[in-house]
Amino acid sequence: MIFAGEYDGKIYRMPEAESLEINQELYVPADDLTAVFPYSDDIPKIYTIYVFDDGCTDIDEAVENHNVLFKGIVDEQILCADVNGASIKIHSRGMAAVLLDNECQPMTYVNPSADIICGKHIEPFGVDFEIKNLQCRIGELAVAKGSSHYKVVERFCSEFLKTVPRVDGNGILRLDIFENAGDILFDNKYGTAFESVEVCENRYSRISRVYVSGDRGYDMAVNDSETQSLGIVRERYLNLASSETHTLSDADNIIKNGRMKSLSVTLVCEGGLLNKIGYNAAVNVEGCGDREFIVAQVKYVLENGIEKSRVRLILK
Repeated sequence: MIFAGEYDGKIYRMPEAESLEINQELYVPADDLTAVFPYSDDIPKIYTIYVFDDGCTDIDEAVENHNVLFKGIVDEQILCADVNGASIKIHSRGMAAVLLDNECQPMTYVNPSADIICGKHIEPFGVDFEIKNLQCRIGELAVAKGSSHYKVVERFCSEFLKTVPRVDGNGILRLDIFENAGDILFDNKYGTAFESVEVCENRYSRISRVYVSGDRGYDMAVNDSETQSLGIVRERYLNLASSETHTLSDADNIIKNGRMKSLSVTLVCEGGLLNKIGYNAAVNVEGCGDREFIVAQVKYVLENGIEKSRVRLILK
C-alpha cells in the first residue's frame, strides 16, 4: 500500500508502513486507522492521511478523483523510540469524525430536504457528499441540544429517507450505503477465498414481541411469529412519543434488527477487502448457502508484509 499525508495544503508521500490496521463497521460512523512508520525527518506533522493501493501512480490525481482506500483526520501522531530505533505512530479516524466532534445549534426543521441538511451539516466541514434521487417524507426534525452534526444527518436519513448513511473510505458521505452496493461471494473455488469461517447463531438477539404505547398504555403489540415458533421469548416496550418516527415502523425495526444479528458469519481472508461495507454477500458453507448477507464489519491488518482481512457478515 501507498501512504500520503497532508500538511499546510500540500500532500507528502510517506514511507512504507511497518504495520497497519484499519477497522470499518456498518453502524460505526467513523472508520479508524493505526499505522506505524519508520522514523524520518521528512515526515511532517500531518493533518490528513491517505491510503492508496499499490497501483496508484499519481497520488495528487487520486486524491482529487476520490480514488483512495482510506482518508481520515489525524487524531494523534506519536514519536516512539527504544533501543531498537524510532518510529512514528499515527491514529486516525475517517472523515465522519469531524461531523461527530462538532455540536450543532438546537433548532427545528420543517419539511427538510437532503440539500438543506447536507448544506447545513456536512458542506461547512469540507466533507464531500453524494445526493441521489431519494424519496423524502414531510414532517418536523427537532435537533436537540448536544446533537452532533452526524447525529442530525443520521436521524434525517432514518426518519425522512428510510436509509442508512455512511462516510465511505474515500471520505464521501453517502446518504444510503446500500444503494448500488456491490456483491461478493465467499467461496474457495469460485469466489473470494477464505482461510477460516465461523458461523454463529445468536438466539439471544431475536425479539419475539414489542409492546407499543397507545391511548391506554402499552395496549398494542407487534409480534415476530418466526421467533415465537422457535420458542424464544424476548419482549420489549416502545413508547411511540419518544421513538424515532413515532410510528409502528419503529417496532418493526426493533424486530428486524434482532433478526439481522441472529446469524453472523466471520471469515478470515488473505489480502485486503476494504470498502466493502454494505455489500451484498453470499457464503458457500454449510447452513449459509441459501442465506442473503451484508458485509457489516471489516478489520484489515498488515504486519510483516502479510495482509489479512477479518470480515463479519450479518443477515440482510
